[in-house]
Amino acid sequence: MKFFILVMSFLVLAKDEPLKKIDIQFKNGKKLEVEVAQSFSERYQGLMHRQSLQKNAGMLFVFDRPQKLSFWMKNTYIPLSIAYIDEDKTIKEIYEMKAQSLLERTQHTEDYPSQCNCLYALEVNQGWFKENKIKVGDVLRFDLPPQ
Repeated sequence: MKFFILVMSFLVLAKDEPLKKIDIQFKNGKKLEVEVAQSFSERYQGLMHRQSLQKNAGMLFVFDRPQKLSFWMKNTYIPLSIAYIDEDKTIKEIYEMKAQSLLERTQHTEDYPSQCNCLYALEVNQGWFKENKIKVGDVLRFDLPPQ
């Protein structure tokens, strides 16, 4: 119980600092400006509790090592698409995720697991990848900010 309280306190305190932003470029010339979630608390918070996301914006989740990833939409009110990306910055999988309704009493807890070992996950407005002709196999270009 003490550990849980300590972790939750850390998450609340870490929430106030804005995330660093970077640009991601795709081979077809499309660009995204994304917030970078590199720490455990930043990844945990993700896009929860937000009501909107700019048109060409998103969030890049960065992990310490390639691994199978799984995301859910608890407290996330924006319909999102997620791309799982390997260490070579190649998109391996893309999924459409159902947003949590502000009117629902119970939280939406469906998981969206990756089948591959990935180092990154990229969340954008639902349909962004399709609208911009971004697909599995495309390679992203970006430089991570220092931690």
